[in-house]
Amino acid sequence: MKTKETSVVKPEDLSLILDLTHDCPFEIGNISFNQDTSTLVIIYGGEEHGRRKVVSNILFLNKVEMPLVERRLHVFYVKNYSISDTEMIGASSFSNITYDAKQQRLSITTNTSVSLEVDILNFRVSVEETDIVIGKVERYEMLGCEFRERVELAERINNQDSRQ
Repeated sequence: MKTKETSVVKPEDLSLILDLTHDCPFEIGNISFNQDTSTLVIIYGGEEHGRRKVVSNILFLNKVEMPLVERRLHVFYVKNYSISDTEMIGASSFSNITYDAKQQRLSITTNTSVSLEVDILNFRVSVEETDIVIGKVERYEMLGCEFRERVELAERINNQDSRQ
């Protein structure tokens, strides 16, 4: 398994992490906390744009597929955290990640009612990108505009215990 890590230690660089997480799907069941290292880990799917392929083409309409590969968002130096899922959805996609230096709190919002609040002692966040395929994205494009998307996650992401 090949991996690549992007790590930030300054809150002003958080946009680098957001670029790797925005609109990417995850399931609440794939959030874990390691007490020994005080690290929160969220396993999620990221699009592998380098392996994008057009699978059908009718006039100006292209159907495009690309694999979703496993990525891991690591939040270090965690004091405590809370997960809110008021509508009991169990899954969502990242929308925004912000940091409040005064409260030493990282907030993760999603495109649904799911949110996370993470209190930390020091700021360090990273994304580990792997080449493990966990699903696929199908998208339709017309004249360069994307307009319909379907995400399929493989069962593999739900079996995180075998990888930790």
